[in-house]
Amino acid sequence: MLENRSFTGLKLQAGAGLIEVMVAVLVLGIGLLGLMNLQNRSLQLNQQAYLYSQASNLAWDIMERMGANSAVADSYLLDYGAAVTASTDCTSTNCSAEQLAQWDQAQWLIDLNKSLPLAEASITQAVGLREYTISIRMDVERKGEGELEQLDIGFRL
Repeated sequence: MLENRSFTGLKLQAGAGLIEVMVAVLVLGIGLLGLMNLQNRSLQLNQQAYLYSQASNLAWDIMERMGANSAVADSYLLDYGAAVTASTDCTSTNCSAEQLAQWDQAQWLIDLNKSLPLAEASITQAVGLREYTISIRMDVERKGEGELEQLDIGFRL
């Protein structure tokens, strides 16, 4: 009879190990899903930081161009969505200050559109001062719709 009792106790535990394994796999799966979500969000934020640094570098680029051609800095003013084409290639031809400003703008807008998704920019001047603001809008979420994020950088010549 003793043997019978111990054998019956084993039958009561049949399948309990399998349930424990299934619960452990479920907990591990939920943890891995959370880790994958964290990794995905980290990549998104990393991409956004990259785009903001690109926008900042492009803003500094046009600031340096304006500073080098400061006699006609007002010629660099730009509205959102404005199309600028340069009639003269200033890399191979001597240009006037006005032509250089137009060429700089055209090259800068090409670089802007190559580097940033759905990018548009404006360059404004404070009334009566030599203070300028470069505003760059871009789609940092890369969804192609909705509001664009904006980076504003001000400087004085």
